[in-house]
Amino acid sequence: MDINLYLRGLTMGMTSYRNGDAAAPARERKPNPLETWFDGHVEGPGIIKWRHYLEAYHRHFAKFVGTEVHILEIGVYAGGSLQMWKDYFGPGCRVYGVDIREECKVHEQESIRILTGDQGDPGFWQAVREQVPELDIVVDDGSHIPLHQITSLHALLPHLRPGGVYMVEDCNGVLNGFHDYAAGLSRNIHAWGQLKPGVHHEFDGQIPEAFQRAVGSVHVYPYLTVFEKHDDPSREFSAPRMGNSWMPL
Repeated sequence: MDINLYLRGLTMGMTSYRNGDAAAPARERKPNPLETWFDGHVEGPGIIKWRHYLEAYHRHFAKFVGTEVHILEIGVYAGGSLQMWKDYFGPGCRVYGVDIREECKVHEQESIRILTGDQGDPGFWQAVREQVPELDIVVDDGSHIPLHQITSLHALLPHLRPGGVYMVEDCNGVLNGFHDYAAGLSRNIHAWGQLKPGVHHEFDGQIPEAFQRAVGSVHVYPYLTVFEKHDDPSREFSAPRMGNSWMPL
């Protein structure tokens, strides 16, 4: 890691965009069903979410709507978000809520199951993987302790099915520990792979590293980090030459 470039980027982000608020008007946004649900939820189990999370949810989760999707949320609290997921994804949705408090069992109902345990305990996650063999989405809104978030990610990101999405919420602050860890982890997505057998040029075919085969992209939003798994873990990297007219270099 080049610490000078890191500090340069950090400083640029803090100073260079301060006068950039006078931009063109925002484009008209399409209706977001999660925002509609959230704004209409004036009675029933409580829910608190940063409003901009709802846009990120819909961007990454819309592909699962109407399918048999299995979602696990760490941090049940008052239980409102469990119902939001059930209503958003439809009748094929299976929701698992994880919380350290036994009282949260009160939120169990058809297609919503509550699992109680400490998200910082790898042994607990081993038991969860055995009880939840299929998993597509994880939303970590639990303890917000970086070491707990890292433990949960280690346990559940490899467990997600291809195309799955893992979200870690409330990574607040430029010196947040989980964000620092995720930034290091995300560097693996740029690893230079091994050449395929019989290939003599890197553009003609590379075998991705294990992390690249599993994780297709990493996204960072204010206070929110998202890992999206690739639909096809067997993919390879290539950069084919197309067209027949090339300017001399």
